[in-house]
Amino acid sequence: MLLVQLNSIPDSPITLSEMDWRQPYPANSNLRNELMDGLQRDGGYYPSRPGPSAQEEFPPSESWWKETDPRQNWKPLKTDNERRENCRISRSESRNELQSNQEEMEPRNEGDECLEIVVTSTKMYFSRCMNTMPGTIIDERTYFLKGDIPMIYFVNCSPADSERFDTLEKFCREALHIESSSCDQEICRDGTLIATKKKTVERIRDGQFQERTEYTYKFHKSANVTFYVAMLYKMYDNPGNTTDQEKFLDQSIRVVKTESFEMKRCLDKGKTMDALKHALQMLNEMRTAELSPKFYYRLYMDTMHELQCLEVSLIQEYAQEPAKLGNLYECVQYASAIIPRLYLLVTIGGVFIKCGLGSRKEILKDLVEMCRGVQHPLRGLFLRNYLMQCTRSVLPDLPETEDMLLAHNNTLPKGAPALKPRDGTVEDTIDFVLINFAEMNKLWVRMQHQGPSKEKEKREKDRLELRILVGTNLVRLAQLEALTEEMYVRDVLPSILEQIVSCRDTISQEYLMECVIQVFADDFHLATLNEFLNACGQLQQEVNIKILLIALVDRLALYTNSSIEGQPAPTKMQLFEIFSEQATSLIKNRPDMPMDDIVALHVSLVSLAVKCYPDRLDYADMTFLGLRQVIEEKGITDIEAFGKVGRELTKLLNIPIDEYKNVLRLSELPEYIKVMSYFDYRGQCNIASYMVQNMLEEETILRHQEDVDAVFSLISSLLRDQEKQPDNSHETEEFADEQNLVARLLHLIRADDVDSQFLLLNSARKVLGEGGRHRLRYTLPPIIFELYRLVLQFADMKDEDEKWDAKIRKMFVCAMGTIGALVSTAELAELPMKLYLNGAITADRVPFEDNHTVVYEFVSKALSILEDDVVDSRDRVRCLQLTVGTLLKTTHLPEENWQPLANQAVLAAAKMFKKPDQVRSLVTVAALYWHGKTLETNGEKLRNGKKVVDILRKSAKIAKECLEPLVQQQLFIQLLSAYTYYYEDNCPEINVDHIEELISRTQDNAVQLDVSAEADSLEKQLGEAIRRLQLAKLDVAASQVSSARAEPDLPQPPSENEGL
Repeated sequence: MLLVQLNSIPDSPITLSEMDWRQPYPANSNLRNELMDGLQRDGGYYPSRPGPSAQEEFPPSESWWKETDPRQNWKPLKTDNERRENCRISRSESRNELQSNQEEMEPRNEGDECLEIVVTSTKMYFSRCMNTMPGTIIDERTYFLKGDIPMIYFVNCSPADSERFDTLEKFCREALHIESSSCDQEICRDGTLIATKKKTVERIRDGQFQERTEYTYKFHKSANVTFYVAMLYKMYDNPGNTTDQEKFLDQSIRVVKTESFEMKRCLDKGKTMDALKHALQMLNEMRTAELSPKFYYRLYMDTMHELQCLEVSLIQEYAQEPAKLGNLYECVQYASAIIPRLYLLVTIGGVFIKCGLGSRKEILKDLVEMCRGVQHPLRGLFLRNYLMQCTRSVLPDLPETEDMLLAHNNTLPKGAPALKPRDGTVEDTIDFVLINFAEMNKLWVRMQHQGPSKEKEKREKDRLELRILVGTNLVRLAQLEALTEEMYVRDVLPSILEQIVSCRDTISQEYLMECVIQVFADDFHLATLNEFLNACGQLQQEVNIKILLIALVDRLALYTNSSIEGQPAPTKMQLFEIFSEQATSLIKNRPDMPMDDIVALHVSLVSLAVKCYPDRLDYADMTFLGLRQVIEEKGITDIEAFGKVGRELTKLLNIPIDEYKNVLRLSELPEYIKVMSYFDYRGQCNIASYMVQNMLEEETILRHQEDVDAVFSLISSLLRDQEKQPDNSHETEEFADEQNLVARLLHLIRADDVDSQFLLLNSARKVLGEGGRHRLRYTLPPIIFELYRLVLQFADMKDEDEKWDAKIRKMFVCAMGTIGALVSTAELAELPMKLYLNGAITADRVPFEDNHTVVYEFVSKALSILEDDVVDSRDRVRCLQLTVGTLLKTTHLPEENWQPLANQAVLAAAKMFKKPDQVRSLVTVAALYWHGKTLETNGEKLRNGKKVVDILRKSAKIAKECLEPLVQQQLFIQLLSAYTYYYEDNCPEINVDHIEELISRTQDNAVQLDVSAEADSLEKQLGEAIRRLQLAKLDVAASQVSSARAEPDLPQPPSENEGL
């Protein structure tokens, strides 16, 4: 960044790369004196104080900023207006000078003198799918100063390195009151600074791009350049702008890189001692206490990477001359600082072991004991973690006795080196790891006591970030192949539990106990279950034991459930009794335990019971009983389905449904439905719906009355109104979905014989009939269709049952009564009518005694509903069409029964509210007298042409009464089609005169229609009708309708003598 005087205007923009502000300013620069003068002359923004001398480093030091910062005497301000008022220029002369300078800016033109400073930032990235052309501008913004209130208050925001350039926008908007505008927008006349941000993308090569962000600052000649540029310098180039952690980390990494470079160069030249000196200097950075765990870890990783290079070089150098390595191991111990010394000792000790020198057992013991010298928690944890990393591949993992060692050597392939007793055994490794684990845990726990109490939360966060370092020891123990169950029971677990219990730290105990559960084998847990649970009882009260028990139960349940038959059966250990007793004790000893935790604990117990003991239903029922008792003691009712407790309770109740895959088994758990009753209405409905879905997926058949009663008892919340049910619950989508599930469930009622099936359906109908009017429309239709299906199934068993006719009739009576409930209770019309018509068709297909009576009853009830209950005209037309279709399908109605029904249909058609509906309905009903069949006709059609013509004439008369020309024309065309159909079907009562008269009327009406799309459509329909007559070779004096129409006249009323 550049500090310049107002009159110093360079010929071209100056970029940051041209100046290095970390070095003293060049003594021979012509700008130096101008900078000095500018800082002093423009001191209106700062206390009157001379600028830094020529010998001082430029830009001004941090102390200069602090001394000259106008905020040093500020008081805390509450509003932006107060801050702005206090940030104004303190000296009246400077204010007047600035105002006069702004007046000289009228107006700002492109040719005005200005100073331009450019700041650039580049970012490299790779992309295979970016098709941006090189040099594409993806973002460009311009900012200008608004007013004369420069504010330095917001400048010291210390953004991170990666966010500095993005923070400029906030700096321009808030600190300098700069607003954004497009590049070609006129700049405010009172502005003194223009800041432009331009972001471009440049393609370097295939798949590699460079994003370049450029900030340009243009100062008008009247601007106080020193003030603005100084602030920009503070924003971007001052190292103090970064966080202290980043600053320390950058400095440390810079030292690590420098010293590691020198170390590698010495190693290449064979100067091992010089290389170790540089390594010590590099490792001195690990002594810092300024870094948080997050930043210390980054330093640790970079340093360890360099130490690996040192280790590889030492192995290559001393593999041929191992004797010299011992001297090197002793020489390193003379280093003065303990942390660099121990890091090097661990590194060289690992090399010593890998080269096969000395006893691994002694070296490892020596290293782990020397690491006790570092008691700083953070530094000690990382040092011991490095010890584990370096020795991970050289830890003894061998049998523990010489006999076993000999047997192991005998199994080695030919040429493989035999193992020696001095190399150590797996017991030595266990001791080594346990000692390291204990020391690391102590260091980790000690972190909570360092620092002030107000930073306790921050320290706990830091500790959580470091927990994996301690848990790595347990992972290494679990990875030992020679670790046996006996060793785990005798040596490993007691030492671990002793350390966990004795530390008395909540975070440590909870994390390490969970580590023990997750890393060690399942059979180890089964062998030490009592010891582990006893240790859980000794943990701190703040430890969430629920999480530990749930994790252990879930893991053992999965293990025992997947075990193969013939292997040691863990179920013989009575796992359920052990965990149930432990859970009961835990709940009793912790009365303040949240209810959701209690339910979650029972979730694991139920999972264990149903997965490991599927035949012991008493275990699952015992768990539900225990939970019910706890809920009663706490006085909890109406648990919300979507609350914390409700979600856990939903998991609990769903486990038996998923695992048993047979909802009928839930009826053997009497406590299940009692626990379910503690839910609110929505929760009970959700569980019941889940049961029904499971039954549908698993196709759980209900064959007996006990099965139906059990299922209906479990899903009672879906079948009848509840006390907890909201008033408007029947209006929701959930209600409709649930009732549809119940309707599907009814099709799973399948008894072994017809009689039992009828009894099951009849009993189900009685239960469903209590559901209320809103449920009946969903639940009763499936019962009716199941009865119809049962009738058709029983129709072929006439010779097998003496009471066949009576049973068939009883089924239809039951169906009729069920449909009647839909009419009277559910207050429905169209649905019951359709069910009546379905019953009529079904009864007509079964040749039982008096079936015609049943058919007549069904159709007559349908016509009664049509006449009394169907109100909407379109629904009436549709229902009449269904009735006509049903009568056309029947063949066993005698004439005395068929005729009243047909006459009633004609009467219903004539009573339609709208005349067009009357015409269309009468045309539809006319088919009854032509295609209808009765018992007397023996399957032959009636073909009553006289009655057909009478009905068509009546419809034509009604059509002439319609006053709308388009509607009247449409009706006449439909009548023409009907006449043509019956004429083609050899109806003798229809002659050519009828058709000619109808054609004449349609042609006359066509001429009088206005030109419109509807009229054109009717013209096409009429043409099609006439062509059909011509194809039928009907000799009529008809011609095609002329497309030319006269001017429309008012329709003339028909004369009294006019007729067909």
